Amino acid sequence: SIELSMAYERSEYGQQLGNQYVMNTPNERYTASCAIRHDISSLYYLIQPKFSWGSWKEYNLLLGLAWNFDNNSQLEFTLSPLGDSLSELDWRTTLNLNLQF
Repeated sequence: SIELSMAYERSEYGQQLGNQYVMNTPNERYTASCAIRHDISSLYYLIQPKFSWGSWKEYNLLLGLAWNFDNNSQLEFTLSPLGDSLSELDWRTTLNLNLQF
């Protein structure tokens, strides 16, 4: 399956001065992503690049692999580089084991 998405976010932050809040410049963020998932029997993989721009820039890529086994139990591994620059990415990994009896 392939899923394309586009999102827009707007937020405002403020500082409390006495009994009132002074609102700062609003933040705006656009996000575009494409998720590709392919099931092969009890195994599936996921590739999802994502790019955000606006008040700040962010690169993100989700790579995932999962295996479904006995009684809908699942072993899942993900790798996700994330950062505001392609030369300085923060690499994150997860390993999940979900067991159903």
